[in-house]
Formats: sequence, structure tokens, C-alpha cells
Amino acid sequence: MTLPRLGAAALAAFLALAGCGVSETYEPTYEARVQINPARYPIFVATLDAEMGRFALTRYNASMTLRELYKEHHGRDVLAFAYQFKLEDKVPFLNVSDVQKVGVLRVIIVPEALLEENARRQAMSRVEVILAGYGAKLEPFKRTELKRE
Repeated sequence: MTLPRLGAAALAAFLALAGCGVSETYEPTYEARVQINPARYPIFVATLDAEMGRFALTRYNASMTLRELYKEHHGRDVLAFAYQFKLEDKVPFLNVSDVQKVGVLRVIIVPEALLEENARRQAMSRVEVILAGYGAKLEPFKRTELKRE
């Protein structure tokens, strides 16, 4: 069986992690682009794991099938994951992906996914500190068209 070409619609579905699975209620509010050597990805991920764990958020990676499809059609591995309370949650608090370019992690935040206001503020603050350590900062979210670089 031959897999179909990963077209725009399929890629958009896959990128729910990179572009945030938007619901009718919650929209992405903030984003950052982190310039980082891919060899340092594990350190970045471990730091996020530790900090997001403080808020009972768990990291969920993009499925193996979707990562394999991406690799088949774009010739490289992709880092894509989200932090949410449980897998069934429709909107993750934090999405991270290098889909657009290796070495550039796009971090997208949907603050309202953390319902408790105090936890939301604290988690946002921790993310800002982590990003600052990599020379990045949160900006208002902007929808972008995907372009391979």
C-alpha cells in the first residue's frame, strides 16, 4: 500500500500540535520562536517537562505515524509535542514544534487551557523564564502559512 502525498489538509491536521488545535472556545494567544541547536533539544524538552509537571501537565508527542509521514514527504525527522492534562483534552496549554525549520522551535500557548487563573499565571511565567534562557520571548500569536525553508 502506498501512502498518499502529505497534502496541505493532512499537514494542517498534523500541525494541530504546531499551529495549536484550535477549538471554538480557545485560541492561541502567545507564541515564540526559539533558535536552538537540535543537539540541545533534549535539554529544552527536559526543562519544559520539569516545569510543566509542576502544573500537572504531561507531554504528549505527535504520533509515530504522523512523524513517519512527515519524514517520508519532507525528508527529515520532526519534533512535535504538546503539554496538557490528559490526552483526551482538546486544547493543549503549550505546543512545541520544529515543523517549519530545523533549529527553530515554534512555541504556541493557549493560556485558557489552564482553567485555574493562578496556575495559568505561574505556568506562563515559568515558560517566559525558560524562553528567556534561550534568547526568546512570547509575542502575540500570529497565524502563518507554512513554508518549508
